[in-house]
Amino acid sequence: MVEMFKEKDIEINASNVVLPAKLYISTESSDLSCLVTLSYGLGGNMAWLEQKAMDICNSGNIVLLFDFRGHGETDGIANEEIINDLQAVVEYAKNLYKDVPIILGGQCMGGLFSLHEAVKDDRVIGVIGMSITPEWVVTAQIWEIVIRNMEDMKGGHKVKVDKDSLYKVFRDRDVRQSLKALKRKSLLLIHYEKDEISSVENAWTIFQEAACEKT
Repeated sequence: MVEMFKEKDIEINASNVVLPAKLYISTESSDLSCLVTLSYGLGGNMAWLEQKAMDICNSGNIVLLFDFRGHGETDGIANEEIINDLQAVVEYAKNLYKDVPIILGGQCMGGLFSLHEAVKDDRVIGVIGMSITPEWVVTAQIWEIVIRNMEDMKGGHKVKVDKDSLYKVFRDRDVRQSLKALKRKSLLLIHYEKDEISSVENAWTIFQEAACEKT
């Protein structure tokens, strides 16, 4: 497939860190469909989602990739402030393209954060969730397994993390509250059936709890 887009490296300020980011801008049409943010799970990096970004961009969209704090080339530590990174990305996107609707796409932790962020902003019209890990899955025991996987760099995962601070993000929130407010927004759920942390049944629960129209 012929690539019909251009790439642009950017930086986004988020609290006390600067997030490296990349824009994929479709050159196929002057009428861009949507701006899609893509965010990964704990221990990931932008490179994991580059092919997805290119595929979505080739469909006539803008795609924005970024690294969370403590991940990839970003300075800082992954802690409870990481929840603010996606908010900063959305604000950047809104200011850059004032009339283009926004879709938040995310894998695992990134998908979870996308659900929380989507209900805060009318410019966000939908969420794409890939193997989302909801907070109710992340017990203290599961969290220790996750952190051990990060320390062992299992599956290429790598992160600089304050495990106690970051755990507060999961312990103190419940995505079911955000799902109840997800009216008039689209939701697409994709789940890897062999996910070791979050089972397919959790995707079904998220679907059932969401207030958006079911099809």
